[in-house]
Amino acid sequence: MWTAAFWNFQEDMPATITVQSNNSAMGSATVMQQPTCTNNQAVILATPNNGYYFKQWSDGATANPRIVEVTQDITLTAIFEVLSGIETIKDNELTIYPNPVKGQLQVTGYELQDNAYCIFSVTGQVLMQGSLSGETTIINVEHLSNGVYFIKVGNVVEKFVKK
Repeated sequence: MWTAAFWNFQEDMPATITVQSNNSAMGSATVMQQPTCTNNQAVILATPNNGYYFKQWSDGATANPRIVEVTQDITLTAIFEVLSGIETIKDNELTIYPNPVKGQLQVTGYELQDNAYCIFSVTGQVLMQGSLSGETTIINVEHLSNGVYFIKVGNVVEKFVKK
């Protein structure tokens, strides 16, 4: 006698994360990586427009980019504020060249000396860190794989492509 057994598999759908800006004129929020069935981590990024800075997420966290463990549907708001006084970033204060880059990334900016920089992947993984020295700093990115990366200096995040 032959007997068949059937199982009722219920697919476990991953929770989702939604991000938004408290004011789209001040900046934008992006989900760089959504959670999946096998990985419940999301990577989110808040990018301020000129004249504004990212203060925090609506849950009080200040990491940016940020990795979030998503266990249920969640919406986070990036809170931006107006730059004032010493925090003021002038137009074109941070310039990266060339973009796309093959080996040496030139970072130029008025009054950027003594500022730390961080280069991270689209998934939020920090790949390089250092300090800018003077108005122009050369960063060797030759060892990075071809792809899209971000450099963060202070509250400014710029995207670049490594070829």
